[in-house]
Amino acid sequence: MSSIISYTLSTKRHTGIGLFLGLIPLCLQTLHADPLAFEKACLQAFKGEQLPEFSQNLTQLRKARLAQASRLPNPSVFYEQESARSTDAFNESSVGLSVNLDFIWKRGSRIKAAEQKNSASEFELSSKQLKVSYEIANMFIDYANWNKELKELGTSIKQHEEALTISRKLLVKGIISAFNLKRIELRMDELRFSYKELESNIAGLLAEFQLWVSEEEAIPANANLLYDISFETAEKAVEHALRNRPDLLAFEANSNWKAEEVKKYKNEKLPEVSLDISAKKYPGDNDGFFIGMSMEIPLGEKQGDVQFAESEKVSGTLEYKRAKRKVEREVKAAWQIWHHLQTDKNSSLGRSQMSEGKNYLQGLQSSFANGEASVIEYLDGLGSLLTGKQNTLKRHHLKQSAYLRLTYLSASTPSFSTPKI
Repeated sequence: MSSIISYTLSTKRHTGIGLFLGLIPLCLQTLHADPLAFEKACLQAFKGEQLPEFSQNLTQLRKARLAQASRLPNPSVFYEQESARSTDAFNESSVGLSVNLDFIWKRGSRIKAAEQKNSASEFELSSKQLKVSYEIANMFIDYANWNKELKELGTSIKQHEEALTISRKLLVKGIISAFNLKRIELRMDELRFSYKELESNIAGLLAEFQLWVSEEEAIPANANLLYDISFETAEKAVEHALRNRPDLLAFEANSNWKAEEVKKYKNEKLPEVSLDISAKKYPGDNDGFFIGMSMEIPLGEKQGDVQFAESEKVSGTLEYKRAKRKVEREVKAAWQIWHHLQTDKNSSLGRSQMSEGKNYLQGLQSSFANGEASVIEYLDGLGSLLTGKQNTLKRHHLKQSAYLRLTYLSASTPSFSTPKI
């Protein structure tokens, strides 16, 4: 989840009172909010997505599928009565049991196919859980970084308000013209518009987060993303993904299932053999015992099953290979982005540079108050300091987003630490 905040110059006027009133709903919501840790938020999101119910149903489905594949054929009980009315009259009867024996060489392939199908279902559930965790993690870093940006914008607005106060005094002294006050007011309009825009994004994020966790007024806890998963090379990241990506493992399990389906249907084309055992009563007091075998040859009933299963097997193999290539592309690209942001040390302001910028701004403010620096110079100084802070925060945000995407695509779970208050 990401958003690009543009700071377009707006001529619409926003008073300080209006900005304050606009903050009231968000502040009240925050005061009554219950911060959720990342792990708890994920668990509540799982419940909201009904993943526990899905898991329970999946367990029942796995058991039913195995039971269906493991079942034995029902035996048949038969009774026969044969009699004749003639000079050679006789009366014979028999009772027996017929058992289908084809399960001996067909049942095993059915069970293996069912086991592979069960594995694919399990991986699909894991893939959903990983996706939900990724969405929640993105909300955590977006919420934290946008609030930092909001704080910097608020600080800059106060600095411009101080500049406006100083300018009014200089106007009274005749050092500057009223046009310079207009410059500051326009800049403040621009900042307030950006502030309200970012505030709206935060409100939208909170609304979405609360729907995810099914809890009104919930907010992400103030937490730091831990960079505790290290992939030294893109190849290692890809290797980890190929071993652990549940969506890819689901494709592989489906491919294996379709291969087992071919074996199953080939076995199904074998003849069906039944064992018949019966006791026979002949005329008089003579009893007999009968044992025999019957065979059903599937000449036309199973036609096309094997060919269809083999086509599905080829399709499953191609789908798995295509998914594997996609995973390799995604992970390599994500690793390159993360590696670039991780190793680039010259893209943001360090603490010493920030301190120098603040000292410079304090000196520039004194010069401006004394009429030595122009309004344009002071506004440029304020703008440069804000831009530096914003770029630093955005760079940090990009770095976190890139790390989260890499962990998601490589099937690793991110972790957060909550700062001590």
